[in-house]
Amino acid sequence: MEYLFLSFLFLFTLTLAQSINNANINSSPNIAPNMQPTTSPKENANSPTSHSAYPLGYENENAPSQSQSQSQFPPIIPLDKISGLPSSLIPTNTRKDDGGNSETNNIIKKICDNTDYPDLCTTTIAPFMRGGIINVQNVLQVAMKQSDAFAKLGFATFKRASESPVTPPRTKKLLKTCLDSWDTVLYNYEEALEALRIHDSGRMNSMLSAAITDISDCEDAFEGVITPMSGYSDRMTKMTSNCLAIGSQLGD
Repeated sequence: MEYLFLSFLFLFTLTLAQSINNANINSSPNIAPNMQPTTSPKENANSPTSHSAYPLGYENENAPSQSQSQSQFPPIIPLDKISGLPSSLIPTNTRKDDGGNSETNNIIKKICDNTDYPDLCTTTIAPFMRGGIINVQNVLQVAMKQSDAFAKLGFATFKRASESPVTPPRTKKLLKTCLDSWDTVLYNYEEALEALRIHDSGRMNSMLSAAITDISDCEDAFEGVITPMSGYSDRMTKMTSNCLAIGSQLGD
């Protein structure tokens, strides 16, 4: 019963999400994105509401719910199938390859081939590196900012579910654990981005590793219960793993 409810609520939530403010990603083709995180330092890592992670206009939407439900969900939700997903997370590059793009792709591919999820790495990064300076530092910067944007989407999804008046009490308790975990993931990424800015690789790696642990805590809360929300955790873990792998190449 709770599985059907989560499936229903998941679909309802995704139709409400509109877009996440992606101001942290500098899309200028000639310069690297700004590495300075724009959110203030976290004061309470356990507070589930210490981050403003809702998509723009998300809190005030009152669209009618959908009756559609599914009996099975893929372990990873394809990005282009998620309604309301920020366009910054969906590769849409259709530029003509003028030779320079080919060289850029080769450099990105070489970096991403040293990660555990090279295809995800490439599709996450390549659309934002056109015309910019291509090196490990800038590739890592884009990978981390894209992961941070996806973490905000995951946080908003779990928050919406946990606040729904129709959520069963037991499920709310489980969602609260996940909400706390994803809130801490946001904090971890704030700290990791700042560490990258000041070239503190040790601190950066610690924060990224902590993010993976926090995501695992959420999954453990739903142990034995298959939910469509697991797609968020799975992708977040893989994106963070890729960030760690790219970071390990900084000294190469």
